[in-house]
Amino acid sequence: MDAEVEALARALRLPEARALAMSRGELVRALELSIEARDEGAIAEIAAAIGELPGDRRASIGARARAAATRMRDPLAEGLVAEATGALDDAIALFERAEAFAHAARVHRSRGETAKAGRALERHVQRDPTDVVARKQLAELLLGVGRPDAALRVASGIEGDEAVTELRARAHRLLGLAGDASAPAPSALHGGAPELADVRLLFGRYEVVREVASTPSSRVLEARDRLDPLHPRVALKIFIGTGHAGAGRDALVRFRREVEALAAIEATSVLKPRAFLDEGPTLVLPWAAGGSVADLLARAVPSPRRAAEIITRVVEALDAAHRRGVIHRDVKPANVLLDEAGGAYLADFGVAHLGDATATATAGVIGTIRYMSPEQRRGEPATTRSDLYSVGVVLADLLGLPVDPAAWGAAPAEVARLLSTLLADDPSARPADAAAARAAVASIAWPDEPLAQALPASGPPSLRPSSPPRGARFEPRGERVRDVLLERDEIRIGPDDPRYAWAVALAGVAHPSLPTVLGADGDGETLRVEAFAGPPADALTDAEVDDLRSALSLLHRAGVAHGAVAESIVRSGRSVVLTAPSAEATGETPSGDLAALGRVARVTRVTRVTRS
Repeated sequence: MDAEVEALARALRLPEARALAMSRGELVRALELSIEARDEGAIAEIAAAIGELPGDRRASIGARARAAATRMRDPLAEGLVAEATGALDDAIALFERAEAFAHAARVHRSRGETAKAGRALERHVQRDPTDVVARKQLAELLLGVGRPDAALRVASGIEGDEAVTELRARAHRLLGLAGDASAPAPSALHGGAPELADVRLLFGRYEVVREVASTPSSRVLEARDRLDPLHPRVALKIFIGTGHAGAGRDALVRFRREVEALAAIEATSVLKPRAFLDEGPTLVLPWAAGGSVADLLARAVPSPRRAAEIITRVVEALDAAHRRGVIHRDVKPANVLLDEAGGAYLADFGVAHLGDATATATAGVIGTIRYMSPEQRRGEPATTRSDLYSVGVVLADLLGLPVDPAAWGAAPAEVARLLSTLLADDPSARPADAAAARAAVASIAWPDEPLAQALPASGPPSLRPSSPPRGARFEPRGERVRDVLLERDEIRIGPDDPRYAWAVALAGVAHPSLPTVLGADGDGETLRVEAFAGPPADALTDAEVDDLRSALSLLHRAGVAHGAVAESIVRSGRSVVLTAPSAEATGETPSGDLAALGRVARVTRVTRVTRS
């Protein structure tokens, strides 16, 4: 033992004592002094010096150094020495014990263990989100394993860094996102409806097949699970705009709690998620090949017996969920999914919690308010009986009836009584629980033939049914057709229509600024295309122009042009959309579409400047 080194140590001049010990080759003593001084930089320097010693000496001094670190109860120091001397398994275990996850990630990367390195870095960043270097490393790693959405989220908030700007650009290209790569990262696949044509893999295992649907609050993708060859088809429901702080964080916690509760439910009529992913967040769901009840209603109103079969499955699902303390909050046709054999499954439990976390919550509510109970519309908390009110509205839809009791005159008395009970304004007047509702449905002899609707013998026009009889659901209105049941306009485009190729291509893309192909008519060839209603959009923001350009890009990738951009831009609600072109608007090219949009944008800018 060196007397001068010890004299400095007794005087608590630890850095000087450590430097002197190092200079005299006393590496173990230098390590002890560094541990005592809690100098991680010095510990790493000494461990590196031990690792550079020749073979036998490295092993001998390394063993003594590790013993000293063990004696001083410093797993980080011991891990650094273990790493320097090649004991990598020991090093990883010691780093994890010390919660030094960044060091563990470094060792995993040196061994090519990318996934393990990512998990270690994620744990480190969770503990220290201010470590920009670690966040950049994690973002690069996530991008490298096909998770560009997660990489963008990790890199969010890192500004003025060329490497991060370049990383964002690569992630945006992979996701098909256009725009400024330096912009803050979205919390999910979002940002002007990303184009998914180039996406190959999400979350490290799901191969995207196509985008199925897009709303202001979520996007649904059909995908194949690489790790489940027996059941490869899945749906990825990615929620848009949810936050990870404050109310958004609390909403996500509640949502996840309900997803976990659903995992314990044995009811076969509950569509239980396969997984819940924090990225997005995202639900991984079994694929429902039969579509939804909303799709079914878009084709035709089913028989009452079939309606009862579907509703029975829905209330069975609610009964099982309610007994677990889970309230659905958003029962509607779009959330009742069908398998290939027609079996019904209730999906999207707890998703309403995400309304607390999204900036587009109001837009999401508008689409489902028809199915909300009176107490929910008043802003009161939902209860199990709120779900039963929603069941009543869905049943009315399936029977082709409005929710207005005055229009049920031709319905069997027991059916009218059931609807009246389910749709009671006072929750206490509804069935006591879902089991009671199921028993009520089972007690009725449901006919195979559709219910014959008739107007009441007398009464003001306001009491007339809002739905037409079966077979008169669609009313011609010039070029458009009105779906009275779903209260929307459509355009029918058949094989002889010059726009048919455009409509076929449209069926394969999805963008909020484009119409949706709602299905095929009875002949199986005529396509039913959504017809937007609204005034011409004479003043566009730059963001709206970008959205329209993104929509046109999707059409062009599908091999068609729009043909009448300037006259087809309308404002529908709070959005700007492209309506279907007229039958005469054919022969335009993609470049012509973009030129027309450019002219509209220039006129808009001139108008804004003039007004200012």
